[in-house]
Amino acid sequence: MPRFLVAVFGLALPLWLACGASHAQFPSGPVRIVVPYPAGGVSDLATRALAPGLSAALGSPVVVENLPGASGLVATHKVSQSPPDGHTVLMHQGTLALYPGLIRSTSFDPLQILEPLGVFAEVPLIVVGKPGLTARSVAELARQDTPVPASPGPGSLSHVCTLMVIRAAGIAARDIVHYRGTGPALTDLMSGQTDFMCIEATGADAQIAAGRLKRLGQPEPPASNWFGLYAPKGTPPDRIARINEAIRSAARGDAVLANLQHVSGTAVRDERSRPEGHRQFMQREIARWTPPAVASGSTLDMPPMNAPTAPPAAAPSHSPQGASPSGASASRGGSGVLD
Repeated sequence: MPRFLVAVFGLALPLWLACGASHAQFPSGPVRIVVPYPAGGVSDLATRALAPGLSAALGSPVVVENLPGASGLVATHKVSQSPPDGHTVLMHQGTLALYPGLIRSTSFDPLQILEPLGVFAEVPLIVVGKPGLTARSVAELARQDTPVPASPGPGSLSHVCTLMVIRAAGIAARDIVHYRGTGPALTDLMSGQTDFMCIEATGADAQIAAGRLKRLGQPEPPASNWFGLYAPKGTPPDRIARINEAIRSAARGDAVLANLQHVSGTAVRDERSRPEGHRQFMQREIARWTPPAVASGSTLDMPPMNAPTAPPAAAPSHSPQGASPSGASASRGGSGVLD
């Protein structure tokens, strides 16, 4: 054999063996999924339903860790700075596509620090109204005299969606009333303190069925809150492929499907469930949500690295009908700095 071929094969063989060893040895220990929200929410429940199937597919324990703070940025940065070996991944939702429009202090692109691994579930966003609302649809809502919109908090996906609905439908709405979470916002909506809001179907379907809320339809075009996994930038392609295969296998499991049915969600099995399709979907979502996120007037500050989890910021206790026990603040388009 010519000497140069010997040299080429001599260099290539160790690289080929290293790649094969990398694939064979992964995972070499527990895989940790970091969830940027508290335990008990939809993101947490969906992740915990997925974890057993992932563990079975990967042949290794899967541990779920909740790390709330800075509207999900604490967890996002912690995972992005973890070793890119596939053993630490991030579960995030549609809020990730809002970051480029909310972070004003620097240019922020989640695709520059994270590798998409696959979207596995989604929950539709719907527009709901108070039970006594005369409007039966978003179009009829546009003919109402200055209805009062609500949101679970400034800069949330619900807030930005509500603002998008107002502008797309030409609704002459009053100031958006912000609450400290979905529960207080729904409580005031059901009691007639506010008139409508955009929300995940998860938080409204039971109340709609009981007649305590009125379903007005979906945003136009339709939107959803979706859930996917991400690895730190630079994670080897073979490990990305291995995790993605495990995600798609786990998402077909009975536990995940039952959990999604419970929260009005569906499993994602189209091109978004694969890494490249997930990446392209993220690019479209960022382009879609950045303008209304900027228009919301809300801002999100980059947290210091290794910052402790911050408690939710208190909101002023003012609502358009007077003081609310839920604690609400009114703002045109949603001013405010997120926690």
